[in-house]
Amino acid sequence: MTDWQGWLKQARRFVEMAKLCLINHYQEGAFYLSLHAGELALKSILIHCGIFEESDETHNMLKLLRKIENNNCLDLKILFDIKNIVKSPVTPSKGISHVDIAYQPPASPHISVRIDCEAAMTSEIRYPQNNIPRYEYIEYTEAEEKANLADKMISLLEQVYNI
Repeated sequence: MTDWQGWLKQARRFVEMAKLCLINHYQEGAFYLSLHAGELALKSILIHCGIFEESDETHNMLKLLRKIENNNCLDLKILFDIKNIVKSPVTPSKGISHVDIAYQPPASPHISVRIDCEAAMTSEIRYPQNNIPRYEYIEYTEAEEKANLADKMISLLEQVYNI
């Protein structure tokens, strides 16, 4: 197994763990693992292409995708499919890399937080805010959508690379 295969296999494992989280209604875990799976899948492409660098150790999937595109790492049709998974052209918040999580804390019923792919790996999603646990802000359907998108991207890459 080459290095990029290990990254893609770990991405697959994160998706499977996300599905287990969904079964048990741990949507915050599923959400987090799904985003992480998507990120690892993109990094596996950079490693396969031979251009992964220290600066690619980011959670920003859009940055990783731009590098993949700029370096012609994928066939154009596959790249198009991956781009539609990472960021939907119709509804950008519905791709794997971006998510809108609206919440209503008791003191401010009209506040909403935008969590993107970078923030998803930081305190915005992992730690309680104002003593309110994050799972209260993540809808089950949103986490399920992210898991399905990550699964779709990884399946596509497994097909491309015959894994």
